[in-house]
Amino acid sequence: MRGQSVQRALAASSASAAAADPALAELVRRERDAQKQAAAFQGMLTLTLSNPDLSQDGQAAIRLRTNIDQLRTARAAIREEIERQFPDYVNLIDPRPATVDLVQRHLKPGEALISTYVGRDRLFVWAVPASGPVAYAATTIPRGQIEGMVAKLRTALDPYAPTLGDLPAFDVALAARLYQMVLKPVEAGWKDAKQIFVIQHGGLAQIPFSLLVTESTAAATPVDGAPLFSEYKTVPFLARRVGVTQLPSVNALATLRTLPPAPKPSPALAAPSSMPERAPCSSPTGRSKRPRRGR
Repeated sequence: MRGQSVQRALAASSASAAAADPALAELVRRERDAQKQAAAFQGMLTLTLSNPDLSQDGQAAIRLRTNIDQLRTARAAIREEIERQFPDYVNLIDPRPATVDLVQRHLKPGEALISTYVGRDRLFVWAVPASGPVAYAATTIPRGQIEGMVAKLRTALDPYAPTLGDLPAFDVALAARLYQMVLKPVEAGWKDAKQIFVIQHGGLAQIPFSLLVTESTAAATPVDGAPLFSEYKTVPFLARRVGVTQLPSVNALATLRTLPPAPKPSPALAAPSSMPERAPCSSPTGRSKRPRRGR
């Protein structure tokens, strides 16, 4: 549901930006006005038919129905004109099902898109490169197993720890197992990419793919006296290999890529602040404090 809400928000933002064309803006305004007027007449008709005193006036109901039909016909004609002149706008507000061709048209060299679907007993994964064949895998993995693995990994991401030193360890071995289950089978479709877009379904949406571990590795063990989290410096997280961007849906890629470029900031806004620099926080001894890992 969250992904659908984000996709609707993206589509609405893109549609508003695209409607900056004066001719399109005028058609959109007329189409929305017709929709609002039809809705108002429909409300009046409902009120007329539900009120015993008003329902006796058959001519009033006929006039309201006539007005509604005329507005619907006018709106349909305007919509057809929008579809004829501005097909890209229509695809933003009412996107068609995404195809491989559509995805590859919006991917740049060095990019790939990965889409997942968690079924009751099977996991489906597609990897679409910017060009070339799509990699696909269907693996027998119960939904509950995936959800259990993700829940365990999240204990280190949603902790209730009073200090950084009390954070539970991130299970790198489990993260490596999840990578082998989800991304390794379709590696041929994204191995040459420097940036991947991921659509994570079901329980998989609760774990950042950038934290998956690409190779089997020993558990990260803290060393006494070492800086916090230094045990993860050599862990081969996916983020060390590629950039990872999570999208709510496949269509979101096309939506984002069709947005007009953001306006450049005004020189006045981009000028450095004249406020004096603030001294960095430090301990009374002048040395920065580093929290110690709890035991």
